[in-house]
Amino acid sequence: KYFKRGDHVKVTAGRHEGDTGLVVSNVDGVASVFTDITQEELKVFVRDLVECQEEATGLTTFGQFELHDLVALDPTTIGIIVKVEREACKVLTGAGTVDRPDVRTCRLPDLKRKLNAQNIS
Repeated sequence: KYFKRGDHVKVTAGRHEGDTGLVVSNVDGVASVFTDITQEELKVFVRDLVECQEEATGLTTFGQFELHDLVALDPTTIGIIVKVEREACKVLTGAGTVDRPDVRTCRLPDLKRKLNAQNIS
């Protein structure tokens, strides 16, 4: 298989299976792919790529939690899920500032419970 810069591809196997993006480079059977969803550059074996037209859609659920859920991380820290990935999610907490937001990478055990926004005062 050969992909040139700018080809739109989908990863068919491995850790990044299902991700789509644009080929940035292709050297010695390893392609650099700039992903559509996370805007990150991945290194992927060319054998694990196929040319495609569609774009992957982002994940919206993480265990029993969903994107934009208000969650408790501990008894004094709450936050909102702002990004869902395969094995973790990003939670924006109130501990940061406008200039330096506190966004934490959390795994499922880190999320203690879902909060109902109507009950927060």
